[in-house]
Amino acid sequence: MGTGWRWLYLNALGFSLLISGAFIFWVIIPKKVVEEIAKQQALVNGSEAWERWVNTPLPLDFKVYIFNVTNPDQVTLGEKPRVEEIGPFVYKEYKYKTDVRKNPKRDTIFYRQRTRFEFDEAGTLPLSQDDVVTVLNPALIGLVETVSRIPYLRNISMPRLDRVIPDMYGDPKSVFITLPVRALLFEGLLIKCNHSASVFMGDVLLVCSGTRSMMPMRAITETKDHNFIISLFGYKNNSDEGVMEVHSGVTRPDLMGTLVSWNGREKTSAWPEPCNQVTGADITLPPSRPAHHKQILIFSTDVCSAVGLEYTEDITFAGIKGFRFSPVDSFMEAVDRYPENKCHCPGPMKKLTMPLECMEKGVLDISSCLDAPIILSRPHFYKTSRVYSRTIEGLKPDPQKHDTYMDLEQYTGTPLRGYRRFQINMFLRKNEHVRILNKVPTALVPIVWLDEGCELTEKEIDLVNSLLYNILRIIAAVKWLWMTVGVLLVLAGPAMFVYKRLKEQNENAQTKDDAELSEKLRCEKSENKVQTTK
Repeated sequence: MGTGWRWLYLNALGFSLLISGAFIFWVIIPKKVVEEIAKQQALVNGSEAWERWVNTPLPLDFKVYIFNVTNPDQVTLGEKPRVEEIGPFVYKEYKYKTDVRKNPKRDTIFYRQRTRFEFDEAGTLPLSQDDVVTVLNPALIGLVETVSRIPYLRNISMPRLDRVIPDMYGDPKSVFITLPVRALLFEGLLIKCNHSASVFMGDVLLVCSGTRSMMPMRAITETKDHNFIISLFGYKNNSDEGVMEVHSGVTRPDLMGTLVSWNGREKTSAWPEPCNQVTGADITLPPSRPAHHKQILIFSTDVCSAVGLEYTEDITFAGIKGFRFSPVDSFMEAVDRYPENKCHCPGPMKKLTMPLECMEKGVLDISSCLDAPIILSRPHFYKTSRVYSRTIEGLKPDPQKHDTYMDLEQYTGTPLRGYRRFQINMFLRKNEHVRILNKVPTALVPIVWLDEGCELTEKEIDLVNSLLYNILRIIAAVKWLWMTVGVLLVLAGPAMFVYKRLKEQNENAQTKDDAELSEKLRCEKSENKVQTTK
């Protein structure tokens, strides 16, 4: 084979390696890796993915920060509430699934998501659950707000409500209550209904009967002696969120973890269309292939709706590359700026109360979801309209501390770390029928804010590295070796051609020089011969 053909052969071989390598390592192998990951993550009974899903291996950190009101007496007389943050009070939040059963025909799984809280004394020090705080009384304000939203009871019941407040709530002197942290968060506040010595026992029984008719309500439980207890999170402890149904991902990996129904329904009664759709991922099963351009929907039972998360930036956590997702900007945006949020305007509680007007930016009235007049916002009214933030003194919004985000590994969707941060508020309003409310200012008063989340430990990081990144590193090494050989072969052909041409030119030049030298020597010899003859 001639030299010219040899360099063309090397060129062709090099280009073939480059083209085939690009196709294999940038198309075929990534696709196969994703398919293999999807198979491994599918919820098949007995698999590692199944065990990790049923019993979440890492407990969440559940940190509670309480807004202690420093001027309760002055607020009762009309002054703006002033708060100071106290916390965190730290709990370990364990999640596990019970009553798990499969429906092979629909490729779905039914289960109950249970939650258990344990107080983390070491994480809370120097604070403790026995510390005393002063906050807006959620039991008292909850009842007043609920009754005030029922049109046919508002004018009739308010005077009666004013009469029974001393007996039912321990003769409060203001709408604020001073109590231990443990009572506010989990043990609960007592609402007395069996106060037999009360002069207004008839009114007490009427109010309590009305409350009982609205049961069940998430935050309120009835005791054996027919009183009520209300707490912020007691109803979550050692309880479940109802029956969930999700796709298992066996036949449709792209749908793995997507909710199909909640308590047997594909729509909730908390919101109108389209906010009532039971859709989005189970928070314990994020998407297996997150992407920059794809929005992630997470269904939250705390708001009875799906919340959209969008890509915000690339991140690196413990050497693992991933994508950060945060709530979409339109979430809790005012309706005048984002009309699609109209379906998240306040709804009725138990189909009894009149809904309020649509909220301003940054807050969400979840009364229709929790059956209690609770207003959700970001901590310290971060990214919230000044309509609300200017009614409170002492708030210090900070994006580093108060933003919600979730970091996902870029190939598997494995959660690397994530923090859900939100604030629980209640409206304080002037009410001429209730004596302790007839001089108060109108304000959206924060009670607590939560920092709920976790991040992978060293053990889980090693697991991700061993199962995925070691393989990817080997593939990457082979890929670049393959491509390097291809590039060298592509360059070798022209190099050989140039080398050959230069060699030929050198040989031709040398031959010419030799010929000229020979001719010169011949001429000199001839001249010498002539001279000798003479």
